[in-house]
Amino acid sequence: LQFLYFIGMDLDGATCIHVSDCLKDRHPYTRNNKSTVITSSNGFGLGGLQDSIAALSSREKSVAQKENALMHILRQLSSAEMKVRVVSFGLLDGLKSVTTPPGSLSLKCDKLACDSLRQLAVLPSTMAEVYNSDCVSLVVDILNHHTDVVVKAAACNALKQMSEVWDGKALLLGAPLPEGMANVKNVLDDVHTSLKADQLAKSIVSSLAAIILHEHKPLVITALRTLANLTTLEKGLQHALCEDVFADINKLLEETSASSDWMFNDDSVQVVNQAVTVVWNVALDDIGKQKSLELPLVPFTLGKLLHSVLKYPDQIIDIKASVAGAISAMYVKADAKKTCIVSLYDPPVVEGGQEVDMCLLLVKLLKQANALYAPLQKAIKRGVEVDGNLTHITSVIANTNQCIRLLSELPSARKRIRSILQNEDLYIRRQIFYGTQFEAEFLPQGEKSY
Repeated sequence: LQFLYFIGMDLDGATCIHVSDCLKDRHPYTRNNKSTVITSSNGFGLGGLQDSIAALSSREKSVAQKENALMHILRQLSSAEMKVRVVSFGLLDGLKSVTTPPGSLSLKCDKLACDSLRQLAVLPSTMAEVYNSDCVSLVVDILNHHTDVVVKAAACNALKQMSEVWDGKALLLGAPLPEGMANVKNVLDDVHTSLKADQLAKSIVSSLAAIILHEHKPLVITALRTLANLTTLEKGLQHALCEDVFADINKLLEETSASSDWMFNDDSVQVVNQAVTVVWNVALDDIGKQKSLELPLVPFTLGKLLHSVLKYPDQIIDIKASVAGAISAMYVKADAKKTCIVSLYDPPVVEGGQEVDMCLLLVKLLKQANALYAPLQKAIKRGVEVDGNLTHITSVIANTNQCIRLLSELPSARKRIRSILQNEDLYIRRQIFYGTQFEAEFLPQGEKSY
């Protein structure tokens, strides 16, 4: 069929086909009889693409024709060259035409427009054009306007793609741009004041935060992933704290981890992983740490989450690494350390003669990780391919070690840890405290080597 399209194709990428030419008994016709002439685009020439872009702003085209034009354009956006070309052809103005205001034409138009902007966000140059044309705010408006999950997901995915790379992330937050984008920066300085950029960043984070407790898990995953990307920059952290994401994420984690069923649902696992990552990012900031103290339930929620995943030694290791990382970020603050020696449950739960608290769980996590790491290290040395999830085990060990060392700075916590470790092998005590200020306390003379 593609070959047939090429036959008779003119330079503009379109050809005229007369219906009667295809009939067995050829009927007479005249070229002036428009009813017998069909103009079709082969989809391979730039002319056809320009026609599709022009159709978006045309008042003569129906909603269905504009939807078809959007689908045709979207199919062409896989290559970097075509992304640049469509922007030069005026696609961004066309997208604004079919989606302003959101829902003015159809749900499908809004969805396809977001899908197209997601494709354009892959390249730094076209991402800058998307930003300059105010199409980012258009995506936010679509996300806020619609209740349809499919359209909201398309808008959320567009924002996620924009946040996946440093330049896009900086543009979304109005933060300083990476080196090498000075030419883009000059344009942005002329078009967007810092106040307008800040307002846009606030609206993005606010719209994403509003989705955290949404019932549709794939949508929540995308929103949390975008927030995780944005909170790696200071401005993203500030806006996230203003929107009180800690409270919503704490509620989400409590609801999700109320039973162990979530560990056997891929969507729920991703929700927890992304939510914990956001907490980790926010807690790395001094203001974020202070915010976690204002919500003391956050470390307890993470502790209960850790307690539930410890029941499955070789499963969801990436979440164990993230939980340990988030806890270590919180425990840098002295006041936060006090929560580690308080029972996680009321009434207290006892396991192996020990009351379950954060100190006990962290030691158990480190022992569990060590047990998995030993055969993994041997397998890697032999060149045996291992489960990709198991490669997170080194992160679990590093983050858990950091947690225990930070907690040991609190005398009462150090006493609790010493009571837990008193019957453990020398290896784990050396692993945690060798080379630290507490080495002499936990490694008496003669036990520093083995």
